[in-house]
Parts: sequence; structure tokens; C-alpha cells
Amino acid sequence: MALHGSPIKWSLFYIKSSIKYKPKAIIFRYLNDYPSLGKTLLRFFSEALTIAMAKINGTAIYWICHNVDKETDSYYPYLSKIRRNLLQSYSERIFVLDEILVPYAIKAFPKAKVDNISFGTFEIKNKDYDRIKEINDFITENKSDRTIFGLCIGSINYKTIHFLEIPKLLQNAKDQGIDLKLIVGGPISGYLREKHPEIFSYYTESKNIFFVDGFIKHEELDIREISFVFKSNTDLSVPLSYYTAAKANVPIMAIEDTFSAEIVIAYNLGEVVNKDYKNLSQIIEKVNNTKYSYDSFLRKNSWDRTALKLKKYLQNGE
Repeated sequence: MALHGSPIKWSLFYIKSSIKYKPKAIIFRYLNDYPSLGKTLLRFFSEALTIAMAKINGTAIYWICHNVDKETDSYYPYLSKIRRNLLQSYSERIFVLDEILVPYAIKAFPKAKVDNISFGTFEIKNKDYDRIKEINDFITENKSDRTIFGLCIGSINYKTIHFLEIPKLLQNAKDQGIDLKLIVGGPISGYLREKHPEIFSYYTESKNIFFVDGFIKHEELDIREISFVFKSNTDLSVPLSYYTAAKANVPIMAIEDTFSAEIVIAYNLGEVVNKDYKNLSQIIEKVNNTKYSYDSFLRKNSWDRTALKLKKYLQNGE
């Protein structure tokens, strides 16, 4: 059973569920907070009450910790730290989203038992076919024997440095004689206008960018002739798009000295570009001529394996 709507309702949801079913476990995931202090406090007290009731009733507590180091949204870091410590102290197990993250998590959560699960691929329903056609038309209109197309689509926040690196990436491509064009998009314009207006202007004015301002319901394999996905987060997490890129057999270009680069190297999912982009021409050559290990990555990381592991813990009461 999933809690739909605001996580502030955690305690009420648990009480209602306990009356009907007496749950064997509750699973927390994101601990993002709100700009409003009042709403953040309500969520904190609801979570704390839920944890207390679960302990009294013998309900197991698990935490799927997507971001090992900190939450994506944390307006009140002190409260975030308290909430994280609560789950560290009272969870039977903390799950991180790759085995490579386990050593980081053990260091971050020394009082907890840690294990790994993963996300997996998924099928997008009700796709935005008109938008997909516009993107593919842009590729067709700009295609030549020497043109390379990259994809950079998603949400934006402090950790998604790839969006801010695009001007630098394209300038270095030009300097190295690479005809590189990017499809860039997502619900990112508000953030950029507020924090990086010069980059937003660059997106809208550059002839080498097809910019989509908003959500795009698509899968990577819907977009033709993409040589790489440019995505490299600075936090300790695995982007969901890494699974979808692997499903589409599209290599990932990550930036050095990030955990994203560590994942790309460990699973042979693409290439790592230097921070100064001096090796960009070699990277472009590789992504077009290298066989990557997408299948083995997806076999090891799937929703089925995650479900089986959670089931094992529930059955064994661990």
C-alpha cells in the first residue's frame, strides 16, 4: 500500500492501515522538506509519531535512502539531520541504490545496518509524440556525416551540474572541431531564470541546442541517433536516467570526480570527460565505437531483484 499525497499524512496513514491490516513494515524514501517551516515541522512530527507507533506495534521500519549524503531539497538542514538520525537509529535496514554506495552509507550511517537495492527500467505511457517528433525533426534537419547529437533532459537542482556545464561543453566541442548539437529539456527554466539567467539565455539563443522548456514524456530509445546522454550528479546517488539510457543502449557521458563517473566506470556504461573537456574528442570517438555493458548492468539492477530482496527481509523479520 502506498501513501498518496502529502507525506505529512504519514501518521494518519499508518493508523488507518493498522486498523485494517496491521502492516509488517513501513518503508520511508525521500525526506525532502518544504520552504515552509510550518509544513516541514508537521512532516517531522508526523514521521516521528509514525516511527514511535511502529516500534510499539512491532512494525518493521525500512528506509530507501536515495541520496546518501543529503536530501535533494533541504531548506532546514538542522531538521533534515534530525529526521535522518531518527531513521538511522530506528530502521531495521537502510537500503541504498547500488552496492558501490554501501561503503559511503556505512560511513554516513554508522549506527545502522546497510544493504543495497536498485531501481530499474520502466515504460513511459501516454508519450508526448508531438514533442518527440519535433526533436527527431531537429536531428534530421541538422544531420550530417560529422554531426554528433547528445541528450541532456531531466529535472534541475544543486546537484545536476550537467545543465550548467553545457556552454562549456559546446565551446570545447567547437574548439576541437566537433560539430556537437544537444537536445536539452525539462522543468528547468524557473530555476535557471532565478539562479543562472545567463545560461537560460544561452539555451534559448544557441543554434546548437534544441531546448524544451518543460516535461518531456519520452524514452531515450524514442529519440534517433543520440550518441550519448550527458548527465553527472554531484551527490551520492544513482540517477534514474542511467537505467533508461542503458535500456536504450545509449552511453553516458559523466564528468570526472563525481559519483556518477564512478558508476559509469564500474559498470562500463559510457565515458568520463575531464573537467576541462580536453579529452572530449577522444570521448566522442569512443562513444561511437565502443561496446558497453548495458545488459549486465540491467541484469544486476532491476525492480525484480529489489522486490525479492525486500521480500526476503520481510519474511525473515530482519
